[in-house]
Amino acid sequence: MKKLFILRGVSGSGKSTLAKELSDDGRWPVCEADQFHYTEDGVYEWKEENIHKAHQWCRDKVELHMQNEVEKIIVSNTTTSAKELKPYLDLAENYCYDVTSVVVENYHGNESIHDVPKFIRDRQEARLRNSLKLQ
Repeated sequence: MKKLFILRGVSGSGKSTLAKELSDDGRWPVCEADQFHYTEDGVYEWKEENIHKAHQWCRDKVELHMQNEVEKIIVSNTTTSAKELKPYLDLAENYCYDVTSVVVENYHGNESIHDVPKFIRDRQEARLRNSLKLQ
């Protein structure tokens, strides 16, 4: 069974850490929009105007793995709305992947490694709360 794990949560919640664990030491690909913002030198250069490009790049990467029938794929983005989740659900349906969506909560109290301001994390949390399917 081909599997797509979608890790959702507010910035700093631990999505990347969990994704790394699920990847079995890199055996399975982890796709994150944040990866788009790293330079060749490994410097993180986030620019608001690149948000849509980064998410399209991430979806394209997931689709390429699906076309290659990679058995397990992990997506780790905030994905705080149904609109952000839908393209991945559509890809999974098109390529016959079983989906597990996991909301990662910040019970450990970590801050965002990318210094995302608290007001943005609060906004992410509100959107995420409103998008949860509780059935």
